[in-house]
Amino acid sequence: MKRKRTELQGRKQNRTMEKEKDAMSHIFSSYASRTTMHGMGTLAAAQSLKAKLFWSCVCAGSMGMFVFMLSRLVIQYLSYPFNVKVEEVRFVSIYFNAHLIPS
Repeated sequence: MKRKRTELQGRKQNRTMEKEKDAMSHIFSSYASRTTMHGMGTLAAAQSLKAKLFWSCVCAGSMGMFVFMLSRLVIQYLSYPFNVKVEEVRFVSIYFNAHLIPS
């Protein structure tokens, strides 16, 4: 009797976990098909495991490159690189136009 209960509980838990897994899969595929993130739509639309693996690698690679470039830009920004060249120019005489036009 006790064994049957645990088997039933185990089956219920398995069904619940499968439903949750299906729900998460549906949420991901729904998000991926609607997002503008490059490559995610093709990842969601891929039918074979090879295609999904390929598009996963492409998405992960592009995300890695984005993070790499962003980190380099942030490091460059925080290092405050600047070049300022100040020159003093002396004029011997400066002529001003002294003509006024009356209104």
